[in-house]
Amino acid sequence: MRISTKLVAILGSLVGLSAAVLPSSSFASTSVVSHTNAVTLDVNNVLALALVSGVAGDNDVTYSNGTYSATLDAGSTKSSFGTSTFRVTCNYIGSGSNSCSTYGWKVNAASNNKAQIGGVDYATMEPTNPSTNPAKIYSKSGTLSSSESNWQMRVAGSAKSVTINGNSYSTTPPTYAPGYNVLNLVPPGSIDDGEVVGGATVVSGNTFQTINSVANTYIGDQEFTVTYGVSTGGATPADTYTGTITYTLSLNAAS
Repeated sequence: MRISTKLVAILGSLVGLSAAVLPSSSFASTSVVSHTNAVTLDVNNVLALALVSGVAGDNDVTYSNGTYSATLDAGSTKSSFGTSTFRVTCNYIGSGSNSCSTYGWKVNAASNNKAQIGGVDYATMEPTNPSTNPAKIYSKSGTLSSSESNWQMRVAGSAKSVTINGNSYSTTPPTYAPGYNVLNLVPPGSIDDGEVVGGATVVSGNTFQTINSVANTYIGDQEFTVTYGVSTGGATPADTYTGTITYTLSLNAAS
């Protein structure tokens, strides 16, 4: 943030005439002295995604530093393994595609690993040592089943109200992508030259909305939650399997 301060002082002039040409009863007049302060504040453009919190889900799940963990028996299903809350800041107004107010924002989710079944890519949870255990847990759509290992995610936008001139107004929450209001497959992705690539948009929103008939009203940051679900089928060998998802925020510019 850059802060500029401009001080403008206007000094009045005190003018007195010679006493020789004024009566002894006359007094010199003083002009009005005024002072003007101008304070200019530049607010930087911010496009930022933050992890606000993580809440462990069913029973024995634990959470620490962005990781949800649990030990499950074969044939287990947990539709609420854990829930993460994310906050989006997108504060600059403008024109064209390079503007939060014009198109809003979107978040892409991509697994860090993927593998194919029948030529189709699936996000995978990887075993601790793939050289000794080649098994993977694939993310597939459909209902979690105790007969098949799976991992999934669902998305929800958080409701928010704003107060303007003492009045409270409801805002439009972030919108989940089609199908992600319920548990759905984790978008497959992979790491290429150190960057996570692939995946799909799972949620979008706009921090500039029409409020009380005033367009482009900035409502501040927005939040959304992601809930994970897992299941363990009997055909998956005992091991520790880890799935990682990377979320990337960008402007939802027109293509």
